[in-house]
Parts: sequence; structure tokens; C-alpha cells
Amino acid sequence: MKHAVSLIIILALALFLTGCTITTSATYPDAEKYAIGDASFEAEKVKSLDIDYVGDVKIVLGDEATVSVSEDAPNVTSDDFRLHTYLDGDRLYVKYCKSGVKVRQSWEDWEETNKKALTITLPKDMALDVFALDMAAGEAEIDLAVCNRADIDAAAGDVKFFANETKSFAADMAAGNLTLGFAKAPESLDVDMAAGNVAIGVPADSGITLTVDKAAGGFRTDMNYEKDGNDYIFGDGSAHFSVDLAAGDVTIVGR
Repeated sequence: MKHAVSLIIILALALFLTGCTITTSATYPDAEKYAIGDASFEAEKVKSLDIDYVGDVKIVLGDEATVSVSEDAPNVTSDDFRLHTYLDGDRLYVKYCKSGVKVRQSWEDWEETNKKALTITLPKDMALDVFALDMAAGEAEIDLAVCNRADIDAAAGDVKFFANETKSFAADMAAGNLTLGFAKAPESLDVDMAAGNVAIGVPADSGITLTVDKAAGGFRTDMNYEKDGNDYIFGDGSAHFSVDLAAGDVTIVGR
């Protein structure tokens, strides 16, 4: 999910340093193999999904037997700024723009010309090996059936993630709100956030050891637990959850 020059890091740094100017630069390997614009793939050929995007991202489950990738980009006129896709083996890469594109704009101009939103529709019973999302700014709503491992990196924004089953979940966010819902508690969960709130929903009878390391903020739950230092132990404590938060609230609720 990391590239020679990361679009996410450069955009986030520009926002932090200038407050009103956006600078983007993205490079990635095999750029000549990417197709431009909306695309569709046979679901049986896709085992992992890797997304690098600036703007809102939505992953939905549908009735079709294909993986459909589309974006809403009403003001984009250049193919350089349209989504690019490449199926490398069984891993589908989705990029915000063409490799090597560089731009420097005010925030107002950016919203008028290059603001976009991505939607990916997956079959409702699709099982992924890896789901990876790098998101610079925006909101993400992610709905998955089965996923072996999920990794989310977000500079700023709100992320909602729901899965029927996933073994491992990790998120690294600078600022925002993270809402997680699992029909079955994952075996491991690791969240690192500078500022924001984390809410986790799991079955009420889940066995979890939740380690919370935060400088400021509260902890809330409606589930029975025992406390041992920074550890909150639910049931047999078999799953291992970790939340590292500089400032914000942590909530875990039983479904």
C-alpha cells in the first residue's frame, strides 16, 4: 500500500503546512498498465483490493457477480485526474489519478475542479484476502462480507467500517472519527489515532482483551469487563484489541 512517493503523505503535509493550499504528487509502479475511468472486473479474479484516493470512498455490497469501480467527478475534465485501475494477478489497484501528476491549487479551486467520490460495488458474499485503503481527506463507508485482513490509513476524515467477518483489522489515522462494526469479533485489532473518537461494535458475548493508551478522553461500554491496568478484559479475553489515542473517546458496545 506504500509507494515511492505517497499521494496521501504529500497532501496531508501540504494541508498541515499551508492550511489553504493543496499540493499533490503521486507515483506508482506499472503506471502504463492502468486503465482510465470506470471499470468492471470478474469477482472470481479479484482476491485483494488496494485503494489510494483523495475524497469520499464508499464500498457497497450488491447482487451482481462483478466488482464495479466508478466515481462521481462532475468537474474533472482531464483523464490525468480520473480514477485509474489495474488488476495485477488477483490484486486490484485503484488510484485517484495518473502516476506522476503534480498540481498546486487553493482549497477552493481544488473543490471546484478535482473533488471526486469513489464507489466500489462488491458481490454480497465476496471474500477478500486483503482490503487496503489510503485516504487523504474525506469520508469512507466500507461494507464487507468477509475479509482476512483490513488496513486503513487516513490523514483526516470519518471512517465507517463494517464486516461480517475479518481476522485482522488495523487503522492509522491523524484525525477524525472511526466507527467499526463486526458480526464476529476479529482476532486482532490495532488502531492508532492522534485525535478523534473510536467506536467499536461487536457481539455481546465476544472474548476480547482491549488495551487502551490515551492521553485524554473517556472510555464507555455497555459490556461486562474486568480491568487490569490499561487492559479491559471481556469474556475469555481471547481476541487482542489495541487503541492508541492521543485525545478522544473510546467506546465498545455489544450487539
